[in-house]
This record gives sequence, C-alpha cells and structure tokens, in this order.
Amino acid sequence: MKTTIPTQRLILRPYRLSDAPALQIGANSLAVARNLGRMPHPYPEGEAERWIATHDDLRARGVGYPFAIERNGELLGTMSIAQYDTHDCDFEIGYWIAEPFWGQGFATEAARAVLTFAFDTLELPFVRARTIADNKDSARVLGKMGFLATERRRKLHPVRQEDVEMIHLILPHNAFIRDAGPEEKVYKAA
Repeated sequence: MKTTIPTQRLILRPYRLSDAPALQIGANSLAVARNLGRMPHPYPEGEAERWIATHDDLRARGVGYPFAIERNGELLGTMSIAQYDTHDCDFEIGYWIAEPFWGQGFATEAARAVLTFAFDTLELPFVRARTIADNKDSARVLGKMGFLATERRRKLHPVRQEDVEMIHLILPHNAFIRDAGPEEKVYKAA
C-alpha cells in the first residue's frame, strides 16, 4: 500500500522516530492544542516517541494512517485518517499544522492528498471530521474538500477547560472536491 504521498509542495509520509524532536516542538504549542480535541497541553516529554511507536501497528491493523507533513525536509505538522472512535468503525480526518506555517495553504493541500488516499486506496465510502466552531481556518479547509456539517455538540475542551461547540461533518466519496483551482471551485452535484 502506498504510504508516501507527494503533492505540489509537500511530502506526506510515515513518521520516523527522528521526527520526534520537531513533533514535540510543534505539538507543544498552546495555539495548536487549543484547536484540537485530543492533544494534551503541555505536550508531555517522550509523548512524540510513544505516539510514533504506535504507527506501524495502526497501519498493520488498517485502523490508522498518520502522515508527517514535510516540506524541504522540515516537519510542518500531521495529517491522519483513522478510526478515532472505538464505538464505530468510521474513519475521520484529523490534522494540525505548526503555528509558523499557518495561512500558507498547507492544510488544504495535505487534506486533499490524504482524502484522495482515503477514497482511492482505502476505498472508503465516506470520511468524517470534527472541528471546534471558532476554528474558522479548519472549517474553511474542510469546506474546500466538500465536507458538510451534520450536527453540533457542546463538549468540555481539555486544554481550554471550558465547553466548546464542536461541529461534526461528513464527506461522502462522491462529494469530494478533488481538484480545486486558485479560486477553489464550488462542488456541483452531478
């Protein structure tokens, strides 16, 4: 199974243990952690190595595909497609970009590549996503892919220590916007 995905500017590849120091720095950002529901803050010492060590098993069992987002040899963040919820078998996209790389379109580019992998290689019928309502940048990335909101729920955020509104989204395979131009094309149902 293809596990390295090149894009126009990026390489999405399996994490290596040598990525742990850069992962530790990027994941330890409060600005990043406050927009995620699963990453602790502060990011514990040794957590990067522990998390990377789980990847081979996730891939072997077919339940998770975490990718390092790399540009010119530098780690920019993470893009994953995985079964995060143990109560169902739905795959969900999850991602973060280190703060110095925000606003440059890297999340959009990486998300499009990982969703292509999810639909073409894994042959998933749909992919789910969640985002915090006030995380407009993430909502914009998901919207560019064609994700549609299905519900909103309030949840205690572990980093913010307050209730936040979570938006749950779904992307059916046939609604995926595979190739958008500079103006981001609008999906039209066939």
